[in-house]
Amino acid sequence: MTAGGKGDEPYLDIVAYGLTVFSEKADNLIREMSVLMEYSEFLNFREELQQIKESNAFTIDVLEQRLEQRKKALLSRASEHGWDVQRLEDEMRARKAVSSVGKQPAT
Repeated sequence: MTAGGKGDEPYLDIVAYGLTVFSEKADNLIREMSVLMEYSEFLNFREELQQIKESNAFTIDVLEQRLEQRKKALLSRASEHGWDVQRLEDEMRARKAVSSVGKQPAT
């Protein structure tokens, strides 16, 4: 895993620094999904995003579709496990709103 400064890691660039890495839609999905993941998933997801960024493995359209499917699966799981889905959705909207303020492209 990289050092974690701006431009070093896609997950942190998107969620912590509000930078644009993939596309507005993909980045927003990543922010939303970060609310729904358990810790071990979160760690794996950070590594996956790093590999996707380095390899350019997917077109933006394909990446957005895969992220959307994954978000739906995470929401479904949250509902099945009795999590407060409304609270999670409120937190997802809040993260998206905070991250959209002062958006900058990743360096």
